[in-house]
Amino acid sequence: MRILFIGDSVTEAGRHPADPADLGTGYPAMVAAVRPGDQVVNRGVGGDRLRDLAARWRTDCLDLRPDLVSVLIGINDTWRYFDRGEASPVVEFASAYRSLLEQLRDKLPEVKLVLAEPFVVPVEPGQRAWAADLAARVDEIRGLAADFDAAFVPLGEVFAQAAADSGPAHWCPDGVHPSRAGHELIAGAWLRCGQAAGARTSSRATRAE
Repeated sequence: MRILFIGDSVTEAGRHPADPADLGTGYPAMVAAVRPGDQVVNRGVGGDRLRDLAARWRTDCLDLRPDLVSVLIGINDTWRYFDRGEASPVVEFASAYRSLLEQLRDKLPEVKLVLAEPFVVPVEPGQRAWAADLAARVDEIRGLAADFDAAFVPLGEVFAQAAADSGPAHWCPDGVHPSRAGHELIAGAWLRCGQAAGARTSSRATRAE
């Protein structure tokens, strides 16, 4: 399979944009390590909001003709509202996200989809104020996953449980960008949900979960 991971800095995870084969050091690379028979592609771009992703959707997604597309986007739409006052209304966010998925299915009707939940792991008091805005986006993404028969990766729940056990900073030192341990959490959750999307999982990957 050709598996495309696309999104913001959480997906980018240190990859070098000038090298299209570079996977970075985060969860896409971790998934690739346990799926040696698949071609994994990383098109995460730091700072992206949904509108930024839409602007590069053709070149970074459609033109690559992937067999499976995994999307993780939305935290910057919330973050930029709170730190810069740049609005990204949830209704418009949901409509634009739906449009991207419709474009993908129109061009590649057999493509498999994994939609991952944007998340914040509050380490600063101000980040708790993001919850309602982010939750509304997550609800829309969950609904899109149902509408498009996509696997949904509940990363908010995964990180909340981990933070309750070990503290938030261990998993996301700034509340948004995962540590290596945080990326391992994402990779494990993705591998479980990727199976539901029809991704073939090797015995090695099963052991990694």
